[in-house]
Amino acid sequence: MMELLSGIIRKIIIGDIKDGITYVVGQPIMRGKAKITAIIQDDLYFYKYNMLKFNVFIQMEGEETSEMWKSFFKITGVEYNLNYEEEYEVK
Repeated sequence: MMELLSGIIRKIIIGDIKDGITYVVGQPIMRGKAKITAIIQDDLYFYKYNMLKFNVFIQMEGEETSEMWKSFFKITGVEYNLNYEEEYEVK
């Protein structure tokens, strides 16, 4: 049975755990012109379709707000932020 996960997501892995693609909050992308600001589980999508979906948000250099960059439906791993003093938000 599929269920919603809870917690602040720090990293997701797509594909093989060892050789797959990894997305990490704070990671620079697009040759340093943007960075990943948040990885969020799409709860509304889950309630409507009963499928997990993870959205990756980025902030372009010089911009004040983040925008959704990619969505993933099949992931291999999720790593949660266990540093409870650290927090981030999508602007």
